[in-house]
Amino acid sequence: MRHFFWVICMAVFIYALLPPDYLPTRELSFNWIDKVQHFIVFGGLCVIGSKGYLDRSYSLMFGLLMMGGTIEVAQYATGWRHMEVYDFVADAGGILIGRGVFRLMCQRNQTSIDSA
Repeated sequence: MRHFFWVICMAVFIYALLPPDYLPTRELSFNWIDKVQHFIVFGGLCVIGSKGYLDRSYSLMFGLLMMGGTIEVAQYATGWRHMEVYDFVADAGGILIGRGVFRLMCQRNQTSIDSA
């Protein structure tokens, strides 16, 4: 699971820095669908990472938050992408909800193991 987590992290980072010519077109104004995508991607990364790093939940969450911030700064530095604070906020929200989903999954699995 750890290898899968890192491959997905690298893919997200690369995709986030692609020039706009390689991305679907959309308006430059506030786009809530883009924020939903950030939320889902970072939530999914948190769930996958939590499964791979069971004993490092806070380190994982902090690392994902740092990754989100690094992506935004790197996008600003490229000149062809834009840094957006709301993307970072969506990343953070996804991380928090992803961790909550993982904990619920663990509780559900524990309940089904206990009842067997």
